[in-house]
Amino acid sequence: MKNQIHDRMKRIRLLHHLYLQRTMPEHDLYHGQLPVLEYIRNHEGCTQVEVAQALSVSPASIATSTKRMQSAGLLEKAYDQQNLRIKRLRATPRGIECSDRCRRALDTMVEESFKGFSAEELGCFDQLLGRVLENLSALLGEDLSEAPFASLIGNLRQGPPLGRHDRGGRRGGARD
Repeated sequence: MKNQIHDRMKRIRLLHHLYLQRTMPEHDLYHGQLPVLEYIRNHEGCTQVEVAQALSVSPASIATSTKRMQSAGLLEKAYDQQNLRIKRLRATPRGIECSDRCRRALDTMVEESFKGFSAEELGCFDQLLGRVLENLSALLGEDLSEAPFASLIGNLRQGPPLGRHDRGGRRGGARD
């Protein structure tokens, strides 16, 4: 039963990813670009380094994404007036409209995912998932159950070996 539940959780993650992969291009974005565009939109005048730090991704990854989004007319880069080595980012009207459409598509996905669930069922499901998060955090030896998503991604990218839970010298132990 536990393996079946684990497999369903992985399947949910894959279906979520598939939905994004199929939906984002029709909204002029690709997987991973919406958080970048939304950050820029909400932090007008930020730099690529600031975006990379906030989203816990490499500056090179942000440089590639912003270059593509600039070419698509979704954002603009302008030199900082006080320091010409720095480029400031801002979403264009087209970028704002695009991020709104993508956010609505994601909100629809969330609503459809939980269609037919009562408030009581959602509350119970949330509690059960919270316990799974606490158990996994305990396995890792630190309280990550409520950690911001970006910091979890940062841990994933730089995480040290698991120590006592490390199996066979591989990072992360047994395979999914």
